[in-house]
Amino acid sequence: MYNYLSYASKMAFFLLCLLYLDKKTILNAVKIYSHLALFITILSIFIGVLVALQLISYSVEISKHLPDYLKFYYLVFYAQSSPLEFVDFPLYRLQGYSTEAGVFALSLIMPALFFLIFEKNYFKFSIIIIGIAWTFSFPAFAGFLLFSILSFFSGKRNLSKTLLLVFVTLLSVVFITELMEAPKIQKKQEIADNLSFNDPNASSIHYDTFLKLRVDSWQDRTDAMTNYFNYMGNKLSLFQKLFGLGAGNAIYSYKETIANGFLFRLIDAGIIGFIFYSLSALAIGFYAFKSVIGGTNDELTMVLALSSIFLLLVSILRQSYDMSYWQMFIYASFFVNRIRHSDECSAVSR
Repeated sequence: MYNYLSYASKMAFFLLCLLYLDKKTILNAVKIYSHLALFITILSIFIGVLVALQLISYSVEISKHLPDYLKFYYLVFYAQSSPLEFVDFPLYRLQGYSTEAGVFALSLIMPALFFLIFEKNYFKFSIIIIGIAWTFSFPAFAGFLLFSILSFFSGKRNLSKTLLLVFVTLLSVVFITELMEAPKIQKKQEIADNLSFNDPNASSIHYDTFLKLRVDSWQDRTDAMTNYFNYMGNKLSLFQKLFGLGAGNAIYSYKETIANGFLFRLIDAGIIGFIFYSLSALAIGFYAFKSVIGGTNDELTMVLALSSIFLLLVSILRQSYDMSYWQMFIYASFFVNRIRHSDECSAVSR
């Protein structure tokens, strides 16, 4: 019952936003959110630097009742319990208040676009980009290549060049990390192999670079999807395949973790429900894509459209595209802003 109420409340919120939001409210909300994200990014960078300089300890815990992997620093929450290997000082993936670094990077995408496209404030934009770079989140990095391509075909060539430059800069972070980390990992592996060779009872340890771990993560996700389809094909009845197990039951029926928001809905709602669920995502994506490629001259619409496209695509790699009220607000804001701008253009033309 909880999951049905959760989905219904988010849909009701989406509809209320469509009915009662206006351009001024949307702009104020996006502006407040973007500056809040900027503040959290600055604070996270500040704490990250203090940790790297070893001026404060990473292992500060607020409560003994919390799990070991939950660590806190002055208003900034970390869940990453092991440092990156490519430097000789403690460097952790930045993640602000988010549950993991990738989620933090996702939350910074709209503020980055807002500061670049709407405010044209390159200083604030640069701070957000530093925060995204520090998350080492590959999907967020790739998002800027997507934005660059879409901006190019929308006729905004200068914007496309800026976004492409950002992507190249972020990509260079990956390769520099790999170049610096590979020798250190190789040395650790040689030491582990020697210990294992000298002591037959010792368990073997295998080390990988951060990039290799990311590649393995993609492979794990692919394998998980294959196992998921095998489970659905072999374990569910025809009725369950068509109509599903009910909202939220996939996570209880299929015990393994899978980072694809659409596939969990396939077991929840069945094939029939999944078709409607996917069509709703396609509708948002289609109109957002149409607004961008159509070369909308409304900068806020551009920001919201690109953000919506990114959230939809990331849901293939993470949780469902309708997971939070924040996501529903962005989709609704895009539609409202697009419709209001179209109405204003029509009124001017008349």
